[in-house]
Amino acid sequence: MGADRSVKAKEHAPRTESDARHHANLADLTLVLGLAVAAAMFCLAYTVLNPLAQLEEVTEVELRRQWADGSIVLRLTTLGFCGILIWKAIDCLRRISGVEGKPHEFEKETSPLTPRLSDDDRRLRDFCQSGFFVAALFLLWLMYAEGVRAPATAALAWTFAFFSDDWIITSDYSRVLKGRLLRSHRWRMMAANVTLLVILNMVVWEEWGWSGMLGTDAILLPLLLGRRQADKR
Repeated sequence: MGADRSVKAKEHAPRTESDARHHANLADLTLVLGLAVAAAMFCLAYTVLNPLAQLEEVTEVELRRQWADGSIVLRLTTLGFCGILIWKAIDCLRRISGVEGKPHEFEKETSPLTPRLSDDDRRLRDFCQSGFFVAALFLLWLMYAEGVRAPATAALAWTFAFFSDDWIITSDYSRVLKGRLLRSHRWRMMAANVTLLVILNMVVWEEWGWSGMLGTDAILLPLLLGRRQADKR
């Protein structure tokens, strides 16, 4: 009886270390994907519904003010980035489920490349980075909803617009190159993460104090840590 139980336990346990790692990655990816998609849907809803509720107040003067404070840039960027993020999340879930999509450009040419990261690690790294961007976007829209308007928030809107578009291109390259990131892409992402983190902390500390800053870091830093760990596996 004891031997039979031991055999059954071994059958239900992960067969190899890679199996255990796959399950851990899948759990982390599910959490990151769920939070990122939820934040993206909030940002999309606010971007679309808020102007509709204020149509009577839209004047030429108001449009100029929104251009100056970064609101228009942020709205356009939100529509593009969050829409692509949700589409990529759906595509990721389909591929995990075994439903293969169309091959990406140059995928056949680069198929002989030795993977730098497994698909699990690459997906986790890339969605942690995307989650960092959408979390920063969520916090930025939260500040706009609270009426926070400052040169720093305008700078954040333009910074996000530039680097989020850059990241979409970088992640597509990374997938085709099997987890590899070009050196210039790595430096740009590092600059994006540091810039967004520092300016966000400055604005949040000025508006909401130490508690707000700690809450901001509690959201953003684990995503950067998850990205770093997945990239080094």
